Amino acid sequence: MEKSPTTSSKSIERFWDRYLELLHNQGIKPSADRWYVIHAERYIKSFPDKKLADHGPQEVTGYLQQLGRTRRFRDRPRFSPSNVSLLRLCTRLFP
Repeated sequence: MEKSPTTSSKSIERFWDRYLELLHNQGIKPSADRWYVIHAERYIKSFPDKKLADHGPQEVTGYLQQLGRTRRFRDRPRFSPSNVSLLRLCTRLFP
């Protein structure tokens, strides 16, 4: 017998559906979905003890500053589209 998804897994699925819908509404092509999800997952995992709903501009700013300090990121000539998208989302979420 197959188990039904838990409330938590349903909530997570709804979150990612809303996230992708927001990206698509901003003109991001569905073919890039996975790349954006990977970056969002990295952001979320960088705050293991804090719910995403409790994040504010300071968490986003700190994350992007830390990202900017990494060698891999510094060597890139510009922001990656995924990081720019994260900035756009944060601007929308935290006016």
